[in-house]
Amino acid sequence: MSNCPNLERLNLSQSGTGDHDDTAALDLSDLDLSHCTSLREFHLRANSIGDLNISALTALEVISLSMPYYPDNSVIPNQITSLDLSNNTNLRNVYINTVKSLTTINFTNCPALEYLDAWNNGLTALDVSTATTGGDGNTLEIVQAPFCNLSFVDISGQLNIGQSTYTILFDHNPLLETIQCTGSNLMEKSYSSSYYALYLNN
Repeated sequence: MSNCPNLERLNLSQSGTGDHDDTAALDLSDLDLSHCTSLREFHLRANSIGDLNISALTALEVISLSMPYYPDNSVIPNQITSLDLSNNTNLRNVYINTVKSLTTINFTNCPALEYLDAWNNGLTALDVSTATTGGDGNTLEIVQAPFCNLSFVDISGQLNIGQSTYTILFDHNPLLETIQCTGSNLMEKSYSSSYYALYLNN
């Protein structure tokens, strides 16, 4: 996608068939966004992309990646194994659902991050403590990553997490052993006052 420096919103969440047949979108195996430097919203659904490089999207505020289910409830396969968001300093909302191949996300230097919805992925660890690099740690409010393969979570330094009901969801992560929350508001609350915010049921 060359010569699109003014493009602000890109929605590839549906195939071109008009009947929501997501299998048709699997033909998409490569996507060059390096010239879309003004892009603020990026939505991508079923695809066969193996390497998604969005480092040039410094204006990006919203990213949505998802893989739908077949009618028999099996998941359309995906090749993306990692996602580096360290150059997306304006990123506010992240929605990544049912991308089973995805095991790691780099949130370093995402000081504007407010909302993270990462349901039903292959994530083995989740560290949003480094998202405050260059910021004050007062933006991230909601972190949801149930139905993953998490064994470790670090939300240290995130001051606004846990302010309202169900802002933190890590249920159905049977391998989860450690949640590091040093310097977050969870450290300042008793379990009795914050159990709505921290839902860990396996």
